[in-house]
Amino acid sequence: MLCTGGADEGAEALHLGNLLQGEDPGEPTEGAERAEENSLPEDQRAFHVKSKQQVIRVQVKASEDADDATLSALVSDKLQQMLSDQDVTLTWRKQPNGKIFQKKKTSNASTPVC
Repeated sequence: MLCTGGADEGAEALHLGNLLQGEDPGEPTEGAERAEENSLPEDQRAFHVKSKQQVIRVQVKASEDADDATLSALVSDKLQQMLSDQDVTLTWRKQPNGKIFQKKKTSNASTPVC
């Protein structure tokens, strides 16, 4: 992915590129940054790309078993279809027991009031 931006972003990218190569980036002057950046081929320049991760909780109301492969595939496909235009990657977080969905625990026991 190629990102372009102002001079500040280029300086950040060069700084990151030096760190990736194991060099001490120091504090180069603005002219030195541009000279080093322009000396590299375009496909070897480092760029800073920001990404964001969000976790959402989905509640499924179904009379069937929510962990059924068919049902989880339908839910996944529908969400992926809704998010595909926004360049979002969807992944499921599996529980330690290997299940994607878990039943919501409800307590029917009332607490005594004094």
